[in-house]
Amino acid sequence: MFTGFLVEHNIPIAAADHVGKLLKAMFPAGSSHSADEVIKNYACGRTKSFHIIRELAARENSSLASLMAAGPYKLCIDGSNDKGEKLFPFVVRISDGSTIKTQLLALLELKERSTGRNIAALIETALSDRSIPITNCVAITTDNANNMIGANRGAFGHLKEIHPNLIATGCICHRLHLASERAAKELPTNVENFLIDFYYYMEKSSLRLKAFEELQAKHRTPLTKVAKQCPTRWLSIQLTCD
Repeated sequence: MFTGFLVEHNIPIAAADHVGKLLKAMFPAGSSHSADEVIKNYACGRTKSFHIIRELAARENSSLASLMAAGPYKLCIDGSNDKGEKLFPFVVRISDGSTIKTQLLALLELKERSTGRNIAALIETALSDRSIPITNCVAITTDNANNMIGANRGAFGHLKEIHPNLIATGCICHRLHLASERAAKELPTNVENFLIDFYYYMEKSSLRLKAFEELQAKHRTPLTKVAKQCPTRWLSIQLTCD
């Protein structure tokens, strides 16, 4: 039970070496709160905890594989950008009958080049080794790299050849990042200079000020004047933008 606690809360296994000593110090023999025999016989350090975790992981993995073999699932894959080992975590979203859960299926190393064909072969191997039919896979989610989601040479394209009904969904976080990055490139490079230039551009023309008032009235916003940004008041940038 305590080993499961370590895993659940992501506590280093090395902490197991100190648990027995801690319990014996907290509940010394003969004290009113002591469970003498239980604490005295507690001996589950780092080595034993490691083997317990490995056994628990094998059972969890087998249970997950059985669920995937019996029903639909979604596969989420990403590749590490480490210059050393190229690791690919396989995360699964699946229903166990009452809830939708997300669970790690495998963490595999790709020894060849990270081409779409090689990644697809790694996916097929991960599934076939666990007797999981790829046809039960409803969708695959990856980043938006061509070697992952490309319809022709990407891993998705190769998997599509053996599973025509497979759906690919790119990572929405990556897409939002790319969209925000490109939008930011259109912003003025120097906000302070833009605010100062805009103030003097409007101040010297009554026609522009009139058009500005009409624009505010059209959008039913309170009529405001163009504020002047003061270089010695850095908080004035926010007021000027507002």
